[in-house]
Amino acid sequence: MIKKYLHFNLVLILLAFCLATTNIAQTAPSSLIDNGNSTVLATVGDIEITEDEFISGYEYGPSFYKRSAESKRKYIQYLINEKLLALKGYDEKIDTTEQVDEMYKEIINDLATEELFKEDILKPIQATDSELDSVVTQKQIEIEMRWLYAEEFKEIHNYLNLLQNNISFDSLYAKQFSDSVSVDMRSLKTTRYLLGQKNPVLAKLIDTLRIGTYSSPIYSDEGWYIIKLNNVWNAILTNETELHKLKYESRQAIVKNKMDKASDLYVHNLLTAADPTIKRESFTIVRSFIGQYALSKETFLEWDLDRKMDSVLAKNTNEDIGNKSLVIYSGGELSIDKYLRWYRNRIQYLKFNKSSLASFSISIEQSIWQMVRDELLTNLALQRGMFSKPEVLKQSRWWKDKIVFSAVMNQIKSSIDLNAEEMNLNDGNNSQSEIDRINQETTKRIFRELQHLKKKYKVELKEKLLQEVQVTSENDPKAIDLYTVKKGGLIPRTPFPIIDNFWQYWE
Repeated sequence: MIKKYLHFNLVLILLAFCLATTNIAQTAPSSLIDNGNSTVLATVGDIEITEDEFISGYEYGPSFYKRSAESKRKYIQYLINEKLLALKGYDEKIDTTEQVDEMYKEIINDLATEELFKEDILKPIQATDSELDSVVTQKQIEIEMRWLYAEEFKEIHNYLNLLQNNISFDSLYAKQFSDSVSVDMRSLKTTRYLLGQKNPVLAKLIDTLRIGTYSSPIYSDEGWYIIKLNNVWNAILTNETELHKLKYESRQAIVKNKMDKASDLYVHNLLTAADPTIKRESFTIVRSFIGQYALSKETFLEWDLDRKMDSVLAKNTNEDIGNKSLVIYSGGELSIDKYLRWYRNRIQYLKFNKSSLASFSISIEQSIWQMVRDELLTNLALQRGMFSKPEVLKQSRWWKDKIVFSAVMNQIKSSIDLNAEEMNLNDGNNSQSEIDRINQETTKRIFRELQHLKKKYKVELKEKLLQEVQVTSENDPKAIDLYTVKKGGLIPRTPFPIIDNFWQYWE
């Protein structure tokens, strides 16, 4: 059966940050990394924590340390703790384990392809003065609209007849509401710019309406609408600072829109040149394998995926199924094992449509095309020398420390889970209580481990240099969590490594 051929461990290393395949990605050891002009704020054994790494992680990380009286010192202390635990992982060769090594390569591949996109796509993009003026103007125009909605044309046409016979829009609008329909489901306040980004067709229609007038019936996938433009006004900028901020945001928006279009074309051309094809038999195996984990047992049996898989395996009894080609393309091929490794590292983010067998198949197929895209981009980045770029080498060290630390943390937490019965954690208490008690036990074990590691490795913190570092939010009791995740690359991840939320239990 497929488990015999394709079994892999689905118990992933659970990273607190959003992580993310080739066997080509390598990086220089920490001692050989050129940190440029970045000030070294602390050393942990042979690991240096630079100002670059500190600021990058601090700004994108959780808010619990930003609310502390000594925010920067709190953050760097937790970062030092993570480096110490990473050193423990290096000593125990955790960085050489398959799952850690795969994740590390994924991150380097993503960093390298990011440099490729910067050079090929972002570099040539500019925002012209006329484009900037247009976006600035649209961002200042505030729009308020309401609408009548009907699922069928007959009903919306009836609304139109009533309006044309002098029945007020307001009276028809008021009749739209019920326990399941609220005001915000039939009205919208936004800027002309945001409306144009989300619904260009509607934005162009609004441009043709005068205040207080309504549109002809409009059809969308959900049903029929009659839009009334309630009000339009210009937002007033009170000072020069607001204008500069608006211009900056507008320039960023223009660049992003152009970059999105350029990157879509870039990837399209890359895939077209490669001309990839999915092998049907291999796809059947992959679909059934994923179905065992993604579908309920009833659905898996109803769709007959077990028999479909066995039928293919019966024809390939003498073949290593993992090495069987899943995708062939101009210049190479990708195996079933390759896809399953790719899938394993993204299992938290991949969502398959389970409404029907056809929809399930299509969503798996789309994920395969995504893997092909990632492979082609990675190979191109390698050919273009992006893996040796200083930014890639620098950030790859940060990420390696983070991944190894997370693996060590996972080992400790797993050992507590396994010993839960001995610790009387499974005594009938609710799950939240168990989680809290496991976190308490984890905190104790980590504290003891750190005490040992601080005796083994020299830790030096340059307090004066740390105080000179400028950050955007410091010692702020009202600081809130804002999570930033990069989704456009090879794998979802935070822009830079950030400290684990676990440390909030130390506050």
